[in-house]
Amino acid sequence: MRIRTLTAPTMADALTIIRQELGPEALILSTRKVTGADGKPTLEITAAMNEPEPASKPADSPTHKQLTSSHSPQRLHADDTSLPSILRHHGVSEALITKLSAALPGLQSAGFAASEALEMLISKMATFVPAADALKQGQAHLFIGPPGSGKTTLVSKLAVQAKQNGRKVGILSLDDQKLGGFEPLAITAENLGDTAHLLTGPAALKTA
Repeated sequence: MRIRTLTAPTMADALTIIRQELGPEALILSTRKVTGADGKPTLEITAAMNEPEPASKPADSPTHKQLTSSHSPQRLHADDTSLPSILRHHGVSEALITKLSAALPGLQSAGFAASEALEMLISKMATFVPAADALKQGQAHLFIGPPGSGKTTLVSKLAVQAKQNGRKVGILSLDDQKLGGFEPLAITAENLGDTAHLLTGPAALKTA
């Protein structure tokens, strides 16, 4: 297990560093407020990541060689980094994927880098609405996803934006399994002057 302790001005910054250094499956073990070297308050976060055990090397038998040579996969789907696969993974419609894939080569041949060309195309074909503007006062919004998908970061950012717009914020979490999963939301709520609640079941909603 790899354990990393770091300091960052905000929880969002800390989560970014943790994901970069330990990966999206890292667990936050503890968080606390400390005084930084410059005398300003900062966050100290301890995170951990389980390192996978090395896979045992299969026997180099004739049968294994034959199977390897004749049935070697071209590329696993999970490792597919082609543009259509990436866009599809993020929920982009097939119609927009087709348009982007068709227009991108032309811009690249004109000398634009792939990232620049893609940014130009998306700005022309899609309109983005700030997520906080789409959240209406008095409504509850549910965020569901696998570990490491960015739920905590998203909720924290939306809470800050909503607070800046003069809205009241309430954060409820059902994550009572992951070690340290609730603390980042609790710190965000405390910094905003609100309260976050960790729920252990449907009945807890009545008192939250």
